[in-house]
Amino acid sequence: MICRFKAIESNSKDDDTQWLIYWVVYGSFALCELVTDIFFFWIPFYWFFKCLFLVWCMVPQSWNGANFVYYRVIRPFVLRYEDKIESTLSQATDIGKQVYAEGLLSNSFIL
Repeated sequence: MICRFKAIESNSKDDDTQWLIYWVVYGSFALCELVTDIFFFWIPFYWFFKCLFLVWCMVPQSWNGANFVYYRVIRPFVLRYEDKIESTLSQATDIGKQVYAEGLLSNSFIL
């Protein structure tokens, strides 16, 4: 936590980028783990390897795992499908706003 605080408060933006990359990798890992946890749960020492992976991602060096995973896996994938992702998020936002507005107009919610 103290490293994130120092990154936010520093004048240099390099450390901010490093921590943002870490959180993008961690979030992607957590999202993938929601689906694959059923299978990986049975692998011996899975939690140990997961812990090692996350520590490797946090190492404050240029060769850390977060940079490796981000630049080799996540960034190319997102750049390839960026337009499709943006349009899908826009559609989801519109649907969410519509559902919210209809919920406010209806009297079906009695508190």
